[in-house]
Amino acid sequence: MPSDAPSRLIPVHDTELRVFESGPADGLLVLVLDPDGTGELTSLASTYRMVVVETRDHGKSDAASWTPQQHASDVSAVAAALGQERYAVLGQGAGTAIARQHAIDAPGAAVATVLCGDGLDSLEAPQPVLVCTGDAGEVAAFLSTLTT
Repeated sequence: MPSDAPSRLIPVHDTELRVFESGPADGLLVLVLDPDGTGELTSLASTYRMVVVETRDHGKSDAASWTPQQHASDVSAVAAALGQERYAVLGQGAGTAIARQHAIDAPGAAVATVLCGDGLDSLEAPQPVLVCTGDAGEVAAFLSTLTT
């Protein structure tokens, strides 16, 4: 996420997570799970409401203890805190494990799950799933099918 992107701390369960927000407020919310907060696919912010989530114990997010299930639960809680029932989850790097866990623990909660990285296995879930290397064009084409 660009260093000038607005950020804030959002109370989630027993902790606070920092989020960086960009893109149109009325665009499909895309929660980018990238524990290091880089959000390499933020170029999609011209169309989508991109929110990079610094997960527990990363960046300026609270250093609360965590489990994979807590990370996954945080995803839905961030969407709710942002007032969005309809959202997609995009995991990059270590965030792919969180996105995958969210799809398992909360099937169908997100309208889609995107897993970006090399050597990833597919995922069976009730929502559409894209497994890719992180090409912004491929992700944009996939997300565009959700808004029609």
